[in-house]
Amino acid sequence: MTCALHEALSVVMERNTEPYDFLPVVVPGDGQQDQIVGLCHAAKFFDETPGEGCIKQHYAPLSEEYLIGADASIPDFVTDADKKPCRLVIFGANIVGLVSLSDLQKLPVRAALFAPITGLEISMFEAIKREYPDDDDWKRHLSGGRREKIDKEIGLSH
Repeated sequence: MTCALHEALSVVMERNTEPYDFLPVVVPGDGQQDQIVGLCHAAKFFDETPGEGCIKQHYAPLSEEYLIGADASIPDFVTDADKKPCRLVIFGANIVGLVSLSDLQKLPVRAALFAPITGLEISMFEAIKREYPDDDDWKRHLSGGRREKIDKEIGLSH
């Protein structure tokens, strides 16, 4: 979904039924393809009635800070997503998509984000098992309270 500079903000927000957090702002381009000139942060208007203004008054013009390469990894986006919550994805000389913070909540992305954590946990488990074949060996390095909490978690004590 896109919106045009001259469109009324209220009309665009009514049309944004998905609802998308950010909308590309377009102008007619040469030929058949519209050109993206910026982004409208639509999420700001989810909980309030938009005023009488048009998109031109509520958009950020396109700049490098809103771009990310198609070959960038999810962690590349996440690293500064708090400062740049929406990025237009570029491939070659074309904008081919848009990614925002709300996309991180979708299952495939969550799996990709948690895969490294799960890998680390498996590696730690294997290293502990290799170094301390008997469970009691590694537990003796823990404080009494920590040991008790672990035993309770795995059902050894109540």
